[in-house]
Amino acid sequence: MDFWRKWFGILAVVVLTGGLVVLPGCGDDDGGDDTSTDTTTGTETETGGTDTETISEEPELTGISLLPESVTLLAGSTTEFAVLGEYDDNTSQQLDSGVTLESSDTSVATVSGLTVTGVAEGNATITATYESFSAQATVTVIGDGGGELKCETVTVASQDADATIFVGETASFTAQCEYTDGTTADVTSQVEWTSGRPAVMSISNAPGTWGLGTGLQPGDLKVWATFTNSDGSTVESNRFDFSVVEPALSSIQITPAVSVKSAVGATQQYEATCNYAGGGSLDCTTDVTWASDNTSIATINEDGLATTQGIGTAFITATLGEVTSNQASLTVDVENICVSVTIEPQSPAALPLGATQQFQAVCELTDGSTRNVTADATWAWTAGDPAGALSSIAGGLADATGGTAGVVEITATVAVGDAE
Repeated sequence: MDFWRKWFGILAVVVLTGGLVVLPGCGDDDGGDDTSTDTTTGTETETGGTDTETISEEPELTGISLLPESVTLLAGSTTEFAVLGEYDDNTSQQLDSGVTLESSDTSVATVSGLTVTGVAEGNATITATYESFSAQATVTVIGDGGGELKCETVTVASQDADATIFVGETASFTAQCEYTDGTTADVTSQVEWTSGRPAVMSISNAPGTWGLGTGLQPGDLKVWATFTNSDGSTVESNRFDFSVVEPALSSIQITPAVSVKSAVGATQQYEATCNYAGGGSLDCTTDVTWASDNTSIATINEDGLATTQGIGTAFITATLGEVTSNQASLTVDVENICVSVTIEPQSPAALPLGATQQFQAVCELTDGSTRNVTADATWAWTAGDPAGALSSIAGGLADATGGTAGVVEITATVAVGDAE
């Protein structure tokens, strides 16, 4: 008869906010063996288990930057600056609270919050301070504020030579002002940016990302900018033609490439990644057409979920347009089944806060060989003593981003079929 068994692999993990702690064995004194339970018979089977630790640390602030690094202002006009924090994990984020700006010459430029106002002709250095870090930018003020010197024309340009981006990509625009005295200056951070078709491409007016467009859907549009002089008069730029296009699909990769099931009626979820010319990839699992070359062994639905139907091997593919994926093999073998589960690695590297650790679940089979069953396992974690927490453990990927210091126990459960 057919029945189901569930085999368990258990691993203890320490989540820390700092320092290094090695956890003693969490089982018996002879090495901390874990147990797995046969849910059909209720008996217990001894399986090996190993304790390990992981560390969670907050990314460290290494510096700040002040944007724009230089700006030309008409006397009487204003612009807003952005302060970015730079971290040791190569990320950055905008800082708002706790930031102070100071002008080296308030007779030239004054500061209020993150806003700088041009007062009179001259140069001033704006210094941003956050905690123990500082950054500087240069402000050049022109005109006397009486309205005689004005921005006369504004020219918008794109840093993308072909004025085209793919959906999901970004494009940077700049605005150049020519004043009534013939001088020019970059006013990218001082204009009001407009996308003629915001559903096709949005464009940012936020400090730090001025003039940054994001492609949302295919289409053609125009981008322009409006500059406001200190006397309230406005100047509208040229209307710059731009296009957003669908990326050209170059290949499809489906995973897992190899899967072995030990029961008829078992399921396997496949995922498809579409890779595009010029770089970039997207999850297209629900966009492709899935197929099995032998439906008597395995069928697959429109969402990429395969169900085993008989003994043997079927090959799974995904197609979108004219592009077909790699072949993924799905083998159904009801004779060689899993008898124990081990979670690897047994000693993972330290994890900084925001990083992840991929664990693997490995089955020992009845013939003595092993099989990676990470994708088949049901992963879970529970709080230990002292209680800790992970953000998630989906697919064996332990994420301590929002974790809590303490001990957690990671479990991998694999359901396998047997025939008697």
